[in-house]
Amino acid sequence: MKLRKEETTFTHLFDQIRKTTALTYLKDPEVSICDIALLLGFSEQSAFNHAFKRWTGTTPGKYKKDGLASSFLIFT
Repeated sequence: MKLRKEETTFTHLFDQIRKTTALTYLKDPEVSICDIALLLGFSEQSAFNHAFKRWTGTTPGKYKKDGLASSFLIFT
């Protein structure tokens, strides 16, 4: 599959995979936000928080606390 033919980039696909994976991990109460950040390859939790807010409009902590993680929909 050629990315250009699909009108996407590696960076965009990588970002989408990170987002989807983050949303999945946030459903698990046993996995901390710090652990999620490290599992997704972020050097610091603050970098993950920034990316997550860009993806969803909220922070991962608020997302998890408000129970949004239990019934999320993934939009690309």
